[in-house]
Amino acid sequence: MSASKQKLAGILIELQGDMDGPSAAVIGVGINLHLPENVARNIDQPFTDVYSVKPEAANPNLLLGTVLKHMAEVLSVFEKNGFEALRDEWLSYHAYHQQAVRMLMPDGREVLGEVIGVASDGILLVKTPQGEQRFTAGEISLRGLS
Repeated sequence: MSASKQKLAGILIELQGDMDGPSAAVIGVGINLHLPENVARNIDQPFTDVYSVKPEAANPNLLLGTVLKHMAEVLSVFEKNGFEALRDEWLSYHAYHQQAVRMLMPDGREVLGEVIGVASDGILLVKTPQGEQRFTAGEISLRGLS
């Protein structure tokens, strides 16, 4: 994995309710701000932290304010126009695009494939040995694919 593929942050979204009716999303964001050496030694994947990339941006209060401001803007666009309005920008940042992946499913299954895109409704599209599949839940992993 190249230096540009070091993990800086992660997002977990839990959906509740009816996708065609009232629903809610709980969004968790984790950002590596400044990892101490004793913590860094125990991480089993390529990573970085904000301090290593841009030390002046590692102020936790300013970073939190900036993230919350931008999240509010994006959620407002999503609420008004749906995912399609954000799709192209999302794809430009998607680290797993056109990568071989392991999909770790909520029921414990694993599905191997290659990410081929994201549908206009935000569903992940993966080319598998069984053909194109759409994933609405699960975790994407690159671990163990080298």
